[in-house]
Amino acid sequence: MNKKFYIGTLAVGIAASFWACGSGEIIKPNEFDGTMAYNDDPKDPTMGIDAGAFRAYCPECVAPVSSSSTAPKTQKSSSSRQTLPGLSSSSKIVINTSSSAEPGIASSSSQSGPVFLYSSSSSAPVVQPGGDAGTCAPEKDTYESGESVIWKFERGSAISGQDYLKSKSVWTTADGTPAASAVLDGVKGRTHTVTYATSGKHNASVQITTAAGAVHNVTCTPVQVNGAPITGCKCVAAEKNPDISVGGAWTISGCSSTGANIVGYEWAGALADPTDPTKASQAFTAKNQAAAPVVSVSNDDNTVIQVPCDTVVSVDATDPDYVLTFEGSNIPSSTLASVDIPLNKEACIQVSFKWEGGWTPNNISVLCDVTAAQNQPGLTLDITYGTSSKSYTGDYNISNSGIALGAVKAGQNTMNNVCVTATGKEGGTAKCFFGN
Repeated sequence: MNKKFYIGTLAVGIAASFWACGSGEIIKPNEFDGTMAYNDDPKDPTMGIDAGAFRAYCPECVAPVSSSSTAPKTQKSSSSRQTLPGLSSSSKIVINTSSSAEPGIASSSSQSGPVFLYSSSSSAPVVQPGGDAGTCAPEKDTYESGESVIWKFERGSAISGQDYLKSKSVWTTADGTPAASAVLDGVKGRTHTVTYATSGKHNASVQITTAAGAVHNVTCTPVQVNGAPITGCKCVAAEKNPDISVGGAWTISGCSSTGANIVGYEWAGALADPTDPTKASQAFTAKNQAAAPVVSVSNDDNTVIQVPCDTVVSVDATDPDYVLTFEGSNIPSSTLASVDIPLNKEACIQVSFKWEGGWTPNNISVLCDVTAAQNQPGLTLDITYGTSSKSYTGDYNISNSGIALGAVKAGQNTMNNVCVTATGKEGGTAKCFFGN
């Protein structure tokens, strides 16, 4: 298809000088006839950049080109046309480098510091109040030893999309390889890839110089490069539904590191035990409060990993959701003692009973029958008791499924809360009762 089109019919507000992409080529306006000629200059900051990058980094630079444009003239030939991934022969984008107002760009409350402006007649910098140049961070927070680290820059409101397309960037990664990047044009400077020979925290920064001479120095969020791996960690709750009188409690164990020593545990979301850093607790003031701490475990080879702990949800023995009780010398049937819990609602059952028989069972359980509403398939049942949990699934019903509570003693028995969550179409129920 013809690769040229006129710019005279484009929307008002797009400047007379801009790039456009048709059939995947990057093209510039022809000063003689106003048509678009292919760009053969490999030094151009837009040369070879993926079309998606333009849309991401300069959304205001991209505008659709109508297929009904004025009939094109003869195109300029080129032997170095670049194909952009994702563009078909009928898709085109216009690269608008005018200084028209751009749409909203997410900005940070942090400032990048003073911006130095250089005039063409003097090399002396002019100090101007700092703006939000943007942010810089590793592509992910933590890398393993030997992995290549990718640093990324996201521009802010102090640099327009048009300015960024014509900017030059230099990355500094002093303790990495390479220690600095070459001068990178346009959006080619948005990323920088390095490797690190040592583990631990590493820093980076990027300097962006716009075509007008404004210099922005942006310091990156540090990256963590791990050394010897840490494996085997588990963080377990003492009880998944603790009473508010007790609170939540967790223990982390099983951590090991070949060739290194575990040297620290840092808790987030729970209070570390001052005498044992592998333990932590969390107080609750009402039922249905939840906590799920995360432990940062470190070794002496600068490795840090995050270990998630069991989620716990508090209950209140003085204000139970349901009470399941009986008195007698036999485990009652579901018709004599049961509770009905609506589907899609977590509820906790306070289990309390008085055993009056001369013999005592080795175990008593809470079982549930889950029934679908309107004969709809897809049921689940999750039951927790202390540190134990059971999960069941069914199409139209789940029968006699539950969890063991332990041995029965003569006289009064007050068990910990049994918490039940059954899911399915609204209107179904979980009937829970005693079993053996």
